[in-house]
Amino acid sequence: MNRVLGVVAALMTVAACTTGPAPTVAGPVPVTVTTVASADVGEGHTYSGVFRANRSVVVRAQAGGEVTALHASQTGGGARAFQSGDAVTTADHLVQIDRDVYLERIGEAEAQKSAAHAAAQRAIADFDRISELFRHDSASQAAFDAAQAAKDAAVAQAGLARHTLGEARLQLAHTRVAPPFDAVVVHRFVELGDVVSAGTPLFEVADTARMKLVIAVPSTNLGRLPLGMMVPFELESLPGEPYVGEVSRVAVAADARTRLFDVELSVANPEGLIHVGMVAVASMPGARGDAASAPEDLRVPLRAIVRPTGQSEGFAVFTVERTGADSPSGVARLQEVEVGAAVGDHVLVEGGLDADAEVVLRGATRLRDGDPVTVLP
Repeated sequence: MNRVLGVVAALMTVAACTTGPAPTVAGPVPVTVTTVASADVGEGHTYSGVFRANRSVVVRAQAGGEVTALHASQTGGGARAFQSGDAVTTADHLVQIDRDVYLERIGEAEAQKSAAHAAAQRAIADFDRISELFRHDSASQAAFDAAQAAKDAAVAQAGLARHTLGEARLQLAHTRVAPPFDAVVVHRFVELGDVVSAGTPLFEVADTARMKLVIAVPSTNLGRLPLGMMVPFELESLPGEPYVGEVSRVAVAADARTRLFDVELSVANPEGLIHVGMVAVASMPGARGDAASAPEDLRVPLRAIVRPTGQSEGFAVFTVERTGADSPSGVARLQEVEVGAAVGDHVLVEGGLDADAEVVLRGATRLRDGDPVTVLP
């Protein structure tokens, strides 16, 4: 199977081609051309895509301080800090941040809580005593109001002290950092002795037990990929090994630049052989229907694709109208095309181009519609 480049990546490369008016050139522009070829992709299409984790997150510090420990993974060579590729669980502690300052805060908060609680108890007792006297007309309204205000303030202060102690304990808990789900370490951002603050990235972890293969599909084939459909694919790193993924999501809108739709295939990865960023090629048998009735598939080299003059979207090619059958002279014509999947270093053309047309390869960025050209051998 030809190596299939990612459609999106391939078309992004195309974006470097001309998007504005070409410079004025005196005389015919020298160009090289190629003849449009049949795609020869059989009864179906192939689409390349890149694997993403089922979910990923950057674990950030929620408490500031010095990193005093990077908890270790046991390996054949002994203990070491977790690093890229290591499997971790929610029971693993990735990072320990200095606890001393938080322990001091807890001690202070506990003392303040005890004092506030005692003050509240005294204020309540005083209020109860004044209330009893007030009911027997032995205390004034002013004394009653003062006792009530003092009680309310003391009770509120006791509540605040309890909250402060709870916050201090929570901050202490945040000094020991664990992943939010069972995952694989993608990247470690900190080293022992680093000083971090709340929000500092510590680790990036990803759930790779299931992976998402994201492919870009033209609208002509989108309806033939319903949710739940099983789609075969191969990994570029393990050619010949068959895999299968289930269509789990179909984008509701096309990419504004490529006009292709993202389709996600959910893939089980129990052995961890598939990694984030791997490229795979998905096969769509019969994606174009019966080969006998389907229109002929055409392909052109990726480097022949340009932007329509003055536009930031869409795709086009320059074709050459020769002045004679064997003449090297001709005229460049800009033709907008509808592109599909990338196949090798070519891209499928699904509309806007005739078979056997000559398209410009070298020199396309210097052309405008109607420019005279000389075709080089």
